[in-house]
Amino acid sequence: MDKEKFSLFWKDYKKSKAGILGLAMLLLVLGSALFIFSTTSTEDFKKWNDYKHWRNYPKLAGPGWTSLFSGKKIPKHLIIKEPEIHQEKAGDLIKVQRVFEVNFSYDELPKGFSYQYIIRYKGSSPFLVLSVLTPDQRELQLAKPSLPFAEKEILQEGTVSSVDKDVLRNIAGYFDKEVNTSSELFLNPGTGKIEKGAYKFFATFYFYNPEDRVEFSQLIIEGKVFGVLGTDVYGRDLWTGIRWGLPAAFLIGVSVAFLSLIIGLIYGVISAYSRKPLQEIMSRINYIIICVPVLPFLIIMVAAFGQSLFNIIFYLVVFGWNGIVLVVREKALQEVHKTHIEDLELEGASRSRIIFRHLIPETIPYALVNMVLGVPAAILSEAGLSFVGLGDPSLPTWGQILHDAQVAGAPALGMWWWVLPPGVAIMLTSLTFGLIAWGLDTTFAPKLRKT
Repeated sequence: MDKEKFSLFWKDYKKSKAGILGLAMLLLVLGSALFIFSTTSTEDFKKWNDYKHWRNYPKLAGPGWTSLFSGKKIPKHLIIKEPEIHQEKAGDLIKVQRVFEVNFSYDELPKGFSYQYIIRYKGSSPFLVLSVLTPDQRELQLAKPSLPFAEKEILQEGTVSSVDKDVLRNIAGYFDKEVNTSSELFLNPGTGKIEKGAYKFFATFYFYNPEDRVEFSQLIIEGKVFGVLGTDVYGRDLWTGIRWGLPAAFLIGVSVAFLSLIIGLIYGVISAYSRKPLQEIMSRINYIIICVPVLPFLIIMVAAFGQSLFNIIFYLVVFGWNGIVLVVREKALQEVHKTHIEDLELEGASRSRIIFRHLIPETIPYALVNMVLGVPAAILSEAGLSFVGLGDPSLPTWGQILHDAQVAGAPALGMWWWVLPPGVAIMLTSLTFGLIAWGLDTTFAPKLRKT
């Protein structure tokens, strides 16, 4: 398309408000996909199915913003990694203390808490004392776990959890009664109501060797809401999954639509410009493939050749080019009988030159609408395959997220934040290309344009 033709095209296209809105949405989608792809490594994508990576995240936590509509502040999930650090020598012992401050201002109790650490030491067993100072200045020792003797230098990893028997016993002693959950730590012993304010958790290590040290230390307050879109049953951040699914959806949609366009253009034009017997054969082949039930064949192909992303793109291309052929062939048949094509044949132009230099360029605008509509069709097809368990399980695609939600019974359990976001993402992406296709259709078919 030369500059003059493009100017005429753009002059007509920009009259379509739907088409302009679609372009604006496409720029946003494309920019977001490129940004996410450029800032996310392959190793990051692999973390989606690494459940160990999500172990510190809450399970089935709702989105953080739901507190705005509940009428009360629901405790957020907090992971505190940057405590105050104090170190001093007390006789033969070296005292290393980590201080975590939690400003608790919620109207409900959290699910619990846990302290995680990694220490490096050698020789005599160090010991740890975990305690808390409440807003009303009550001090409570939560746990004093024992650590093993080490003949050689070792890395010792440990966790003090609110479900530990020692922790529950100490909290019960603090309240002078039996407690049902360690979350009651955040209650006032006198009133039984939630005590709001600053809680300070002290993790104090006592080492015998000057070279012993704390390598890692963090406190987790297990909340009931987390992030923008909450978490699933594995603790995975669904906002991360939706973001990571965008480049995959864009790659699948555009790749399938573009490859289908190329195949459909070439096949359709050759079919229209071939002599009678070959023309009929190619036409019958196309109609046969159109009539083939797609899903059973996709299941067979997935079972035979695997579920990788590129295999799925290939499967969708196999069944995605037929619709373009119908449009291209009809337009090419009109062009074949025009005078300039007959003149080229009389001048001795080769059939390949007529096909690739004249017929295909004339049919591209008519096939372009089908290509644009092919993008959301491919995204929906991949989502459908993933939903029934035939997608690439190693990638966080929107269809795969919906599949996991269905397996876990999320719709029946009311976990809407696991179901709606991927569905809305598919809908908005499909709408983007649908609006662009509408703009192209009204540009190339003026009679459909509203006056």
